[in-house]
Amino acid sequence: MSQIRFKVQAGGATADIGGPALKAINELIDKVAPKTKQTLVDFTESLEANAKSNWIVRKKNSKQSIKKFYQVFYISPDFKISAGVGNRAVYAFAIKVGRESETRVPVGKNLAIETLWKPAQKQVDKIVDEIGDELIRGLR
Repeated sequence: MSQIRFKVQAGGATADIGGPALKAINELIDKVAPKTKQTLVDFTESLEANAKSNWIVRKKNSKQSIKKFYQVFYISPDFKISAGVGNRAVYAFAIKVGRESETRVPVGKNLAIETLWKPAQKQVDKIVDEIGDELIRGLR
């Protein structure tokens, strides 16, 4: 699995978090919402694993987009946290499944939508429930 990158997002700007700031944020999340953090880590790891298991790699002239996945947590100044998985290959979102592709994704479908977007959407309700449960327990 790829390492999770943490970013601060405010307005239209995004910045990577590292060093002492990353350590402080991790400690804060671990103290305030450890189950939420683990739920999001599990979510991003399962998304990445699903995408990699279905990703197409050309036999000739491959640019190895399968090795360009990343996991990211975005944190806003008002402490909203979102998580996701992406691919740094600029062409990754344009990949469509061909007739001879070795994947479970149907021919003609967009690979990123089928392996990242749709599986993420299927998990959203479960994630919201788990995070909500932790928040409610914290209020008691």
